[in-house]
Amino acid sequence: MKSLFRWIAILAGGLLVLSVAFSIIVMILVDPNDYKDEIAAAVTEQTGRTFSIEGDLSLKAFPCCGIRLGPLALGNPPGFPENEFASVEAAAVAVRIWPLLTRQELLVSDIELAGLDLRLISRANGTNNWDFSSTESTVAEQPEDSAGAAVELTNLDIAGIEISDGRVSYLDEATGDPIEISAINLTTGPIQLGQPFDLAASLQADGLSPGITATVSLATQANIDAESQLVDLVDLDSELNLRGADLPGGEAKLTFNLNALGGLGADRVSLEGLTATI
Repeated sequence: MKSLFRWIAILAGGLLVLSVAFSIIVMILVDPNDYKDEIAAAVTEQTGRTFSIEGDLSLKAFPCCGIRLGPLALGNPPGFPENEFASVEAAAVAVRIWPLLTRQELLVSDIELAGLDLRLISRANGTNNWDFSSTESTVAEQPEDSAGAAVELTNLDIAGIEISDGRVSYLDEATGDPIEISAINLTTGPIQLGQPFDLAASLQADGLSPGITATVSLATQANIDAESQLVDLVDLDSELNLRGADLPGGEAKLTFNLNALGGLGADRVSLEGLTATI
């Protein structure tokens, strides 16, 4: 028995040494910046929009394979303003290679997204700049190479998501009324299919009502059903602060507490245990 434990320890130690050696080799020999142009060209081809990667890309190879990116920008479709449709100041993601190769399990460390800026435009003729359907249909018509078939994931495991200092603006050109949601921050706990995870978010909204600025914060537990693609929220606590000259005293504070909010993403949702104060 001691001999068995000894060989197990030797094997584990050998695998650790190989992992470290592989990480060092990757860090020395692979420069992700050599592929920036190819990545940008591939995204441009798939979306039909200009895509740019600014700054250097840095590679992280241990304990998992990941990459950190600087500023990114995706342009508008033809016929819309030449400024960016979406941009990001910085992003980072890492994937554990061994579970993906051996068990088709996608195990991801923290996903970080800083400085997201999304500019949505809707026109009177019904077109908008977030419609990718024409590109998707073109891609779908292309013959699928069996060697490039997508891997069917049997599990999803993300250590957490962090979005900081995000901004989303919306302009309806038919009415000329702009809406801006800024100071978007979101953090989650570990995300697994069918398992509840902690979620906290906050934002500021201007333009939803004339002359009113709203700040919203919430904390809840979320659960994503893999089969139905619906989201359930449990123990939701939210606070809404309104500021504006038309409000009595110039401000109002609302708090909401929910035991459960079920079926988000469906035509109808269920709501249990609502308490609201103003």
